[in-house]
Amino acid sequence: MNSMQSWIARPSGKKKLIPAFLCLIALCLIGYIDYAIGYRISLIVLYVLPIGFATLYVGRIFAVFLAILSVVVWMGGDLMA
Repeated sequence: MNSMQSWIARPSGKKKLIPAFLCLIALCLIGYIDYAIGYRISLIVLYVLPIGFATLYVGRIFAVFLAILSVVVWMGGDLMA
């Protein structure tokens, strides 16, 4: 086993639900803070954190879904602010 693979232990099965839920909560929290701050200050860099976490602990497909959802949340927050 590669040393990098042993360092990053991916959960399997139902254990992926908790990191996925945490990523969605983090995305909602970042989106709300971005909306509350307004469109003049962008927090677009912070949206990468849950996407990276999802890539490591949940999987690539969920990370792509989260990235698309992040763009929707980011644009929606900026347009509503």
